[in-house]
Amino acid sequence: MAGVLDVASGTLDVTGNVTNTTTYGTITFGAAGTGIMRIRGGTFTSPSAQFTAGNGTVALRDNHFTDVPALTYYNLMLENDGDGTTEVFTLDGNITVSNALAIETTTRLQNYDGATQFNVAVGGAWTNSGVFTPTGGTVTFNGAGATITPGSGANDNFWDVVVNSTGTVASPITAFDATNFSTRFACQVTGYNPEEHFSRKEVRNKDHFVQFALIAARQAVKQSGLN
Repeated sequence: MAGVLDVASGTLDVTGNVTNTTTYGTITFGAAGTGIMRIRGGTFTSPSAQFTAGNGTVALRDNHFTDVPALTYYNLMLENDGDGTTEVFTLDGNITVSNALAIETTTRLQNYDGATQFNVAVGGAWTNSGVFTPTGGTVTFNGAGATITPGSGANDNFWDVVVNSTGTVASPITAFDATNFSTRFACQVTGYNPEEHFSRKEVRNKDHFVQFALIAARQAVKQSGLN
């Protein structure tokens, strides 16, 4: 590639490889571009100095793709191709995702390349519908907008986690009417659907703190391998 590839808007689908050279190439989404670059089944390589994330999305798809380049992304999506096999993506260095990182179903992200444990920093939403396999390394959540929507059971594993908000993580209370209370803000659990874990009757009969304790206990037993 020589010159500038600008994905400021729309979707660029590439079936094959995207190779950005150190000397001549530049990939950019513009200063505030919202385009999508989707790479289907090929490799993606780019030096960080020649990649500008803007407000764009890099989507990686298909199990032929193995490495996630060590770059700063705005949105990063790891997708499956719908053939029923698990797509495996491996970091080849530390990555930063300024906004959202999404791991789709039947998709696995691993941060160990056989020699080094790499780190992930996320500034917005972490959505895991697949599997994240940490054997070390740190996931850092930066920014007041950082949220975690994990998968189920053993998919929720982290090794080390750092919560490093650059702003307040408290928000106005929405779980009940706090009008008559002197404090009307709190750090609330978001993105939680109790009916994914309990029957409707159980949801009515159990406070949230009881539900969280039971979910944690179930996951601990499942991950221990005990019968």
